[in-house]
Amino acid sequence: MLKKHGLSYDFDIIAWESCKKHFGYNCCYCGKPGKLTQEHFIPLSKDGEYTINNIIPACKSCNSSKHNKDFFEWYSKQDFYSEERELKILQYLNYNPKTKIQQLALSI
Repeated sequence: MLKKHGLSYDFDIIAWESCKKHFGYNCCYCGKPGKLTQEHFIPLSKDGEYTINNIIPACKSCNSSKHNKDFFEWYSKQDFYSEERELKILQYLNYNPKTKIQQLALSI
């Protein structure tokens, strides 16, 4: 795996397009269409990575609002909270929705 700023990196333009398509080209948090930013689910400041399992599309407003907050503490308090969108985010990032633990594939 490549490194970017000393962090794991496997996220390219093809992965970004696929990610946006998965979320219908809308913000994964509020569901609004528009210009999307690469949101780090686990913030870089908290050891998040530039990887497919950590980047999702968010509008600038949501990305700025979440900043470096923990998703599980931040998202449920938002007026636009959606259990359906939360589940879609967690499934996309390979999290177990019940335990809220990421299930990464093991490479052999």
